[in-house]
Amino acid sequence: MDHADWMNDAVRQEIEALQRTHGFEEDEAIAFWHLRGAGLLMSEMTQQGEQPPGWRRAAHNDDVAEWHTHIQQHVAALQRALAVRVLQRDYPDG
Repeated sequence: MDHADWMNDAVRQEIEALQRTHGFEEDEAIAFWHLRGAGLLMSEMTQQGEQPPGWRRAAHNDDVAEWHTHIQQHVAALQRALAVRVLQRDYPDG
């Protein structure tokens, strides 16, 4: 996948840092970077009272537990899946 058309120097440095610190391959680091950014943006939108249509109930009720149940758990699950890939690559025998 060619990332040169959207990735500036600052993002490239963040991706390389994720590769060094987390053991990701480039595509894994990019996926993690996007997930982290999406999680932060969703959290900020919820805190500011802005929400896409499917999130109205969680934001309207100001119910943090419900927000985590419906949104954050999915972001965390994808981040864990990336971590498992690294662990399986580093420790193929378990």
